[in-house]
Amino acid sequence: MVTSPPFPRPEHGLARQVRERFLRAVDAMIEPLGAAIEAQLDGALRGNTRMSMAELSTAMEAGGAFKRVRAAWLDGARRQWAATVNASQDQAVRPAAKSALEFGLVDDDVVEGKIIASRVGAAVIEAAASPWNDLRLRMRRLERSDDLAAGDPLRPEVLAQALIKAWTDNGLTRPMWMLVHASVQKTLAEQFKDAYGQANAFLAQHGIAA
Repeated sequence: MVTSPPFPRPEHGLARQVRERFLRAVDAMIEPLGAAIEAQLDGALRGNTRMSMAELSTAMEAGGAFKRVRAAWLDGARRQWAATVNASQDQAVRPAAKSALEFGLVDDDVVEGKIIASRVGAAVIEAAASPWNDLRLRMRRLERSDDLAAGDPLRPEVLAQALIKAWTDNGLTRPMWMLVHASVQKTLAEQFKDAYGQANAFLAQHGIAA
């Protein structure tokens, strides 16, 4: 029996290679985020006179909490990322299963997490606009599609959703996340820009123009 491919159109072998290489690049992005977040939280407590007492209290609580769960958050982020990638592939393989979920009630936390993730994704795309647009064009031509799917792991908000889900799963709050939001955006923007550049170079070597 012939099974459907993991993405909407028969996935070109070259497109599969691009995604596989990109997934490995994203896996390598997660570990440095732990250090960036811890540094951001430590810095927020050093001589920041512009913080209110409530913000200072949140920063102190966040600094201690993240140190305790940093390893668990990193592990959870990797697991969530892998689960998200697998889910995006499963939806393409079994599109009918998706509709059953769409009619269910969506938890407010899930909606809020997606909103925050979309903001991270937008900031990353803005910072990496040129290589991102080139990669989208190359993938569209390669796969003969209108655009990348909403859950395509090439989109930065897909990783951001995994990071935020792991954050709340480990008892860290939204106000705590907002303390590190800018730092995460900056770190991911730099890393995604480089990963997009590598993906473009790989496709260009194989004759796929932007």
